Amino acid sequence: MPKILSFACTLKALLACAPAVLISDLSACMGWVEMASDHAVVFRVDMPDQNMEALVEVEGEVHAMTAGPWGAKEATVEVPGDGMIAYRFGTPAGTLGIAWETVPPSCGTGGIRTAMVNGSTALDVVCFDACGRCSGCADPFSPHYNPLAAFDSPAELCAEAELGGCTYSEAENYDANAQWDNGTCAFESVSAGCPDYNGDGLVGVGDMLLLLADFGQACVVVSASDDHPLEALIQQQIDAMSWSEKIAQIHRNTFWTTADNVNPPIPGFTMSDGPHGVRFVDATSFPVGIGIAASWNRELAHDVGYAMGTEFHAYGKHQQLGPALDLCRDPRNGRSPETGGEDPFLVAHMNVEVVKGIQAQPVIATIKHFNGVNKQVNRHNVNHTMTQRQLMEHYGYNFRRVMQDAGAMSVMNAYNLVNGDKCAESHDLLNGILKDRWGFPFYVVSDWGSVWDASKALKAGCDLEMDVDISAYEEQLANDYVNGYIDDADLDRAIRRVLRVKYLTGMMDNLPLGNPVTDANTPEHQSLCLDAGREAIVLLKNEGDVLPLSSTQTVALVGPSATVAQLDGFGSSWVDPPYAVTPYQGLLNKIPAGQIDFAQGCAINSTDTMGFQAAREAAMSSDVVVFVGGLDQTQEGENYGEGPVDRTGGSVELPLTQQLLIQELAEVNPNVIVVLKSGGICAVPQALGAMKGFLYAFYPGMEGGNAIADVLYGDFNPSGKLPVTMPVDDAQMPDWNDDFSDDYNGGYRYYDELGLTPQFPFGFGMSYTSFSISNLQLDANSYAAGEPITATVDVSNTGSVAGAEVVQLYIENEAAPVWMPEKELKGFEKVHLEPGETATVTFTLGANELFYFDEGLDRYQVATGQYVVRAGSSSADLSLSTGFQISSGVAAPDFEVTRVFSYPRYPVPGDSLLLCALVKNQGTLDIMSDEAVSMSFLVDGVEMAVTETLLDTLWSGGATLQCASVSNYVVEGTDDLVVTAQVDGGDSWSELVETNNSLVHTVDVLNPDTEVVPNLCYLKPATATSQESSELGAGQAVDGNFSTRWSSGFYDPQTITVDLLNVYNLTSILLAWETAYSSEYKLEVSLDGSTYTTLVHELEGDGGNDTFYPNVDARYIRVVGIQRGTPWGHSLWEIQAFGSLVGASGVAEQTAPSIRLVPNPAKDEVRIQGLPGEAEMVLFNMTGQRLWKGRVRNNVPVTLPRLRMPAGTYVLRLQGAGFNTALNLVVD
Repeated sequence: MPKILSFACTLKALLACAPAVLISDLSACMGWVEMASDHAVVFRVDMPDQNMEALVEVEGEVHAMTAGPWGAKEATVEVPGDGMIAYRFGTPAGTLGIAWETVPPSCGTGGIRTAMVNGSTALDVVCFDACGRCSGCADPFSPHYNPLAAFDSPAELCAEAELGGCTYSEAENYDANAQWDNGTCAFESVSAGCPDYNGDGLVGVGDMLLLLADFGQACVVVSASDDHPLEALIQQQIDAMSWSEKIAQIHRNTFWTTADNVNPPIPGFTMSDGPHGVRFVDATSFPVGIGIAASWNRELAHDVGYAMGTEFHAYGKHQQLGPALDLCRDPRNGRSPETGGEDPFLVAHMNVEVVKGIQAQPVIATIKHFNGVNKQVNRHNVNHTMTQRQLMEHYGYNFRRVMQDAGAMSVMNAYNLVNGDKCAESHDLLNGILKDRWGFPFYVVSDWGSVWDASKALKAGCDLEMDVDISAYEEQLANDYVNGYIDDADLDRAIRRVLRVKYLTGMMDNLPLGNPVTDANTPEHQSLCLDAGREAIVLLKNEGDVLPLSSTQTVALVGPSATVAQLDGFGSSWVDPPYAVTPYQGLLNKIPAGQIDFAQGCAINSTDTMGFQAAREAAMSSDVVVFVGGLDQTQEGENYGEGPVDRTGGSVELPLTQQLLIQELAEVNPNVIVVLKSGGICAVPQALGAMKGFLYAFYPGMEGGNAIADVLYGDFNPSGKLPVTMPVDDAQMPDWNDDFSDDYNGGYRYYDELGLTPQFPFGFGMSYTSFSISNLQLDANSYAAGEPITATVDVSNTGSVAGAEVVQLYIENEAAPVWMPEKELKGFEKVHLEPGETATVTFTLGANELFYFDEGLDRYQVATGQYVVRAGSSSADLSLSTGFQISSGVAAPDFEVTRVFSYPRYPVPGDSLLLCALVKNQGTLDIMSDEAVSMSFLVDGVEMAVTETLLDTLWSGGATLQCASVSNYVVEGTDDLVVTAQVDGGDSWSELVETNNSLVHTVDVLNPDTEVVPNLCYLKPATATSQESSELGAGQAVDGNFSTRWSSGFYDPQTITVDLLNVYNLTSILLAWETAYSSEYKLEVSLDGSTYTTLVHELEGDGGNDTFYPNVDARYIRVVGIQRGTPWGHSLWEIQAFGSLVGASGVAEQTAPSIRLVPNPAKDEVRIQGLPGEAEMVLFNMTGQRLWKGRVRNNVPVTLPRLRMPAGTYVLRLQGAGFNTALNLVVD
């Protein structure tokens, strides 16, 4: 029964015990609502009796509710700003006041419900006194159907329950007249081979799905057909779901997740932004997309993708919402940082590697935004006019190649309109181009806020809706289903694609768990981030060899970005790493602080020149000036939240005050070096002449300060190339409009067409050495259409230092009967060369590189006639050229296996296998469905399965997914399996290329008995000074579950201690804080449980995950919560520790160290005694951030960088000939 209240309690009373509390008190204390703008929120409740009146109290104010659709009560209330709101429902109780509902603890605190609101929305209907919907008739065919009923309501709640029966057509007791499935289906054909796994008394679909791998052939008889094994498996899941369960599977249930399905068991998705790292957690913030593109390094792109996939998996994310494949049509676009530059070939081939890297982990890569994202102003309503040729060719090539070559498992539609249709609702874009013509076999996910009409989007090919208003989408689909506008075929098409991915990505079976301690923001990822940041830097000017700098020079460090580690523009891709290195910190890692004179000089975009004089004085007294400026999150953004809309001010030029300051610095010191950081490139017409050195760093990641310093001082030879054209000034920019047909596809194509000379061309970048490119050769001078063309070119390092050059290949198509640009990038290769070394680079050009889209014929074509191939170091430096002729030939396919998938993704011994391969046709002949094209699968060299016919038409320029069941093969042992997929192995088809028909793939077999990286705290004894309740004890912080927690009493101080039972050398410790965190705490360790050493004294804790790398021996770990960050207790989801065993029973093995630090604790300097020779020393703080790196010798003092070293514990790593060790250094 609801509680009768005639009074309001204070928060203090609530904390004492009372569940009744005035909501205004609660929300005020929690600080939930702080924003200024209001949102209209619809509250809805199902009362026990539809005749009962209802009230809702929101943030302390009571509002009357009126009858809404289907008998629910509803009220629309204006709530202030974004954030958490508190509310509850009640009913008038006469003289007794209001009878408030009793909210279960699982969905409320002290009788109060909460909801996160970030816009006007309608909350899902709930049952009075319950967390979810009321039970009722959820069957649309029943006369008592209630769309507001819980989806899992028992069928007997519907009238005429006798109309229920078995609705699965393959069951032996199938009832064609049954109006809903009552769970009585019987499957005699498999009853002997498939036990009742789920314990429901029947051997049914759920049992077969769960047991397919374990029972092999006996269950495969009905679990998968020989021709369509994966599709048959998926169909059984679909047949086992009600229509309402189907709808729940294709839209979000929270901002980042989709719902689990109970029976059959189907896990929901957990997603997260973004393109260059995991959002909202302590993750590595890699360089932005345009920065990775500036490296022109495919191998690096793959490594970054692999690291991001590892971190997304570590944090339990199934899907990464990236990378972004949008072309940078105009650098003033606020989402330029996410793009891969202006050229579709570069974007495609860099992101093929990023996606391969991501999906090497059990993480779904989402290529976005399909298609035509341009400027951000009015972005949800703007209509982009694009020709079909543009969609299939220039603005489509990047998506087509990444989807086909990397097997990207999700595509996100754009939020704008294209040719009058919302991208989420465009049949031409989704069902037509993406799925039918290109053969995309997986699912389309909507961008947030991109769907206007849910049913139209579903029919157009938007398979998974992640929009802002959950209930509106769900209700529209439910109503449209009941009214017949959509049907099961529409729902099933979407669910089939979603399930296909869940099977092949590993979500359905044996998915290994990730761990943020061992796999996120690791030292290896930090090192990779540094490498990526260095390779993203482009050297644009180096007059008089002003660079690299000498470590003896004094430096005036000036500019608004010198002491700021800009990571991105403003928007959804922002990553918050545990640390970020500024350029100032980077310079301190190279030279003593006494050689640096810092003066900011000006703000990022201001007319204030008050700081100019101090900057001039610093410049006059220094050998060189390093100016660091550019843009930041106040100057470019995606029209999200309170951030900027596109480029602030609308100019492509660097903010004028920065340019004027650069001029003034050059007046007093000729040695001015400029470093710019931004996403969209900035022209510098007023400042270029004042620069001797010019580096463009884009947003170089959290190690960006070190990366910039490494390039400035020559520890890394710059090798980046511009992925966009830098204009001279605003006058060179085309009209920035919504008509894509008037700028010749933008970038260097536009400059070539109009005969303009940019400031710096696409593909340009200098080095500290010199290169020559020569000897361009073709293997013939005439080819039949589609026949492969082989080009070779030599590149030599003619300078005195090692370096890397990017050899670029462009094609001039003089043969096409339609407009073609003057040249187009069709090949690139980054080559590292020692001084005097020469390498030969080989490029192969096939039909894919020569295709243009013929709108009249509605197909890709290779034009016959004359072509020219050009090679060089940039789009403007193509001194080598040679011509060739294309003649008509016999149309033929060119099959290539690009990706192999297995189900289970991670088999265990005893599993059978289902294998799939993605095959593309990059030839000139379409292959119709049902034509004989064989696909064979070999496991460890033995053929195990063959398919003989295509399931879909394999268009020229298209792809298809082919699958086969390997049910006669059982995994034995834990060795990984080598799977070979081969298309047309018998050479039944005459192909343009016969050597690319097979692909080898390794299937990772799991050992269920082995924990690869054990968490040393797992299930170890844990004690605490207090606990909030019996469910929140200390043991909950060491149970390995990030959804359970320890919470202390609501007072300070508090401690929690973990006994590891043995002494370990601890290399990393994670504290995963709940919302109720410690703002001040100590992390301590002990060998004996009595004497503790403080590793960390955190004075400004902000919750989240705190990871430390102590390299210390200990048996006990203790966290002392000194000051709570909230009115609640000190609360930890998990304490985790990793390392190796040192001793047993609490007694450390004491061995005299051969290398030691003197003094320790230290103050300003330290000496390393016992070094057998010179060593490299790297100094880290406890979060793993590198503070100093250099060469050291035995007993020679090393000056500590105390500006970055407050009192505390640090890790000092030493590596030399024959030794590699780490020591702890304590600084007073």
